[in-house]
Amino acid sequence: CPAPPAGDAAEEIASLERELARLQRVETLLRSSFDERLEEEKQTATIEVRQTYKVPKVGIAAGCMVQEGEVSATDQVRLVRNGIVVYDGTIASLRRYKDEVKSVKAGYECGISLENYQDIHVGDTIESYKIVEVARTE
Repeated sequence: CPAPPAGDAAEEIASLERELARLQRVETLLRSSFDERLEEEKQTATIEVRQTYKVPKVGIAAGCMVQEGEVSATDQVRLVRNGIVVYDGTIASLRRYKDEVKSVKAGYECGISLENYQDIHVGDTIESYKIVEVARTE
């Protein structure tokens, strides 16, 4: 069996190396997609802003009524005005009267200030939620 010319062998090796590199990239992508955990948003409470207050050194605090669910100080929140999300972030402070609290249940009033956001208006709705990991089903 005659040996292939030197140029053809070099081209064949280069082609195989490119194919190997492509396969390694595909393998990396597949591994990362399997390692990735699925996260899901779970709404925890709906809160109505009934009044706003200027608080020295803090900014604007919202006097609220928890309509449904239970809001926790560690929840993520979304401020909705006229059906449009105007802020998505975290709670800076959650209070009942003058006490800092961990959570407030439906039917109770509370004071909420948002992290790095002051433009809160009466009538706004605050939706609180948690990000939970969900087992991958395949």
